[in-house]
Amino acid sequence: MLAKLKILLLLPLFLSVSCQKETKPISQNNNSKAFNLFEKGKKADDISQKLDFYRQASKEVKVSDTILPYILDHQIYYSIYIKEYDSAFFFANKMRNLAQKNKDTLLIAQSYYRKARTFLSKKQYDNVLENMYKAQQYYLLGGDSIKAGKRLVEVAIAQERLGDLAGSQQNNTKALELLEHTKDSAFLVSLYNSLAITYRRLGDREEALKEFQNALDYAIASEEKITILNNIALIDADLKEYEKALNIWQEISKIPTKDSINWARAKENQLFYKWLSNGTREIDSLKIIAKKREAWKDYSGLLASYAHLTSIYSKEKSSLAKVYAEKLLDASKKAKSDDDRLLALDHLVDLSEGNSSKSYAQDYIKLSDSLKKARINAKNLFAKIKYDEEQKLAEINNLQELSAAQKLDLLQQKNQKLVAIFVIILLILLGAGIYFFLQQRYKREKLNERYKTEKQLAKKVHDELANDVYQIMSQLQEQKDDGILDKLENVYRRTRDISRENAAIRTNENYKDDLFYMISKTGGNHIKLIMNGFSAINWDLIKEPQKIVIYRALQELLVNTRKHSQASSLIISLIKEGKFIEINYRDNGIGFETSALKKTSGLANTENRIKDIGGSFTFETEPDAGFSAKIKIPS
Repeated sequence: MLAKLKILLLLPLFLSVSCQKETKPISQNNNSKAFNLFEKGKKADDISQKLDFYRQASKEVKVSDTILPYILDHQIYYSIYIKEYDSAFFFANKMRNLAQKNKDTLLIAQSYYRKARTFLSKKQYDNVLENMYKAQQYYLLGGDSIKAGKRLVEVAIAQERLGDLAGSQQNNTKALELLEHTKDSAFLVSLYNSLAITYRRLGDREEALKEFQNALDYAIASEEKITILNNIALIDADLKEYEKALNIWQEISKIPTKDSINWARAKENQLFYKWLSNGTREIDSLKIIAKKREAWKDYSGLLASYAHLTSIYSKEKSSLAKVYAEKLLDASKKAKSDDDRLLALDHLVDLSEGNSSKSYAQDYIKLSDSLKKARINAKNLFAKIKYDEEQKLAEINNLQELSAAQKLDLLQQKNQKLVAIFVIILLILLGAGIYFFLQQRYKREKLNERYKTEKQLAKKVHDELANDVYQIMSQLQEQKDDGILDKLENVYRRTRDISRENAAIRTNENYKDDLFYMISKTGGNHIKLIMNGFSAINWDLIKEPQKIVIYRALQELLVNTRKHSQASSLIISLIKEGKFIEINYRDNGIGFETSALKKTSGLANTENRIKDIGGSFTFETEPDAGFSAKIKIPS
């Protein structure tokens, strides 16, 4: 009987981490209304308010919205929390259907995990085993070995609760391999604790102590340490090393914790084994702990309290032994704990008389046989679940292989088409490239020819026409006809200007100085000239055709300003914008009608020059509103 009591006292470490919502932080996606409702739900304190916000959010989402799985996950979690299990199953199935539709393996795994957690809350461990194993398999399939390892730990715990100790041990060992690189110490604590429990139940206390020590090495929270130390003390008590066990429980009492349930478990074990070792009887303290457990609704703890009190009163031959044995039987039925129910029946067989004792004995035998069958079935159940899932995954792999072969076939056909298309596109691009090259060469040749013609014209005007006019002026000076001389001088100046405007442009290191000189001289002395950004341009990097076009364009604009605008100020600014040089030109002159200005050959020539090198030329002007132009030249 005492051996059964020790099994009862050995409570597995509660996997608090596995209960948590395993969802990642998300950013606001394409459905802001649903996202905002979801965030309100997360921040709400009241569970019913949370669920109401999640319900509203779920109405706003589309199946394609990435936030939907997060909403469903929270709905499942909080439905379990308030014991609305039907709702939890509904949302878990909805999550699985969504995942299957989107072929999202990891989300399928999450849906099975949440379903398993729901069954765990209902203490339906066979269903926990089935769904947790499916979750583990899909996590493996999805490449998440850490979560696969965590789920395998929970499979092992379900097996231990169903009595399949060897299977539990085997899966915990496999989980260790999967969790080799995890930083989640809480899960490693749970794994080693579960492994130690199976060793203890199999009677290998030495190995159990090693695994409990491994769990203790990873334990960080005081609650974890209390649970593990309590289990170590129980093994010492198994070995009748009561003094050692009592010292551990004494150390536990010094650990600060907010976990009253865990602390009470260790304290009660200390009081019970103190009585068992030296007869020190502290019934009142044990009853106080039992009452606290009733208030906390700690039903597993209550089972331990009733078992302890039953054992103490049984040894004292007190009638209260039967009272607490009956309480233990009633509580075990409510908690659906067959092991505790068996222990209670064992006590009641000894504490009852006549037909009553016989009835309890029959119930004991019937339940004992049922548990043996259940434990055998548990082993078979896992084997069947494992086989079914492996067959299913094998079918999926076969289909994937077949699909892959078909896809490869299609891909080869597609590749052949793509190669043909690529060759055609390449030929088109090559043709377009050749056409573009020839066109650019033609434009360059045209520009060079124009520039050459301008230089020749300028030279001819200067060498022949201007010189001839100058000779005539010299001859007429002797005749003292000032009127004719003034007219000739005007013609001479205009001829000289035409020659200068079309003269050769130096595009070497002197370009910047020549450009400055041309601007200052062409604009005229009566105009206040402001130039910005010229020094910021690295003129050495600008190609020769671009330099010539910039020079001629500004020259043409300045001539127009000097002759027609009556402007008193002029601003010219240059800015390097990416691959372009942007020139902004603005005067405060009398302006023009746009339609009239467009007809001038000078501006038309300027625009043609700029367009020939891939640039752009725009201008704005109105009467009495000045003139502004924007030129963009590729650098």
